[in-house]
Amino acid sequence: MESAKNNKVYSFLKEKRASKRIDFDLEIMYPRINDKNVNNPSGDPIMRALNISEAGICISSDIPLKKGDFLDILLSIKGSPSFTAIMEIKWVGYDDKTFLAGGEFLCLTMDQINTIRSFVNKSLES
Repeated sequence: MESAKNNKVYSFLKEKRASKRIDFDLEIMYPRINDKNVNNPSGDPIMRALNISEAGICISSDIPLKKGDFLDILLSIKGSPSFTAIMEIKWVGYDDKTFLAGGEFLCLTMDQINTIRSFVNKSLES
């Protein structure tokens, strides 16, 4: 499986995820890591979502995250009210000058899961 982002091609030997994912661009301004607020004095986003599925999200980050960290962000999906998404970081990496991390969503309501699922499915259809 290949994914293109920012003129780079990322290759994965085998897709491990059961849920389909799509490219997803979202600036993350005020995350909470392990129940501590993190912000950038310049006002620039600290993190950016790269892709999403109903089970989790991949982000790039200006600050390092560790496997097992808990991350709390405001998730805004087109056409739906924003909601808080809490996730556990399952993997971390580094690419050029940014940290990468994959988070598995925790404690989403069925409405929130269905919002993400519907968004992913509509994006795959177009």
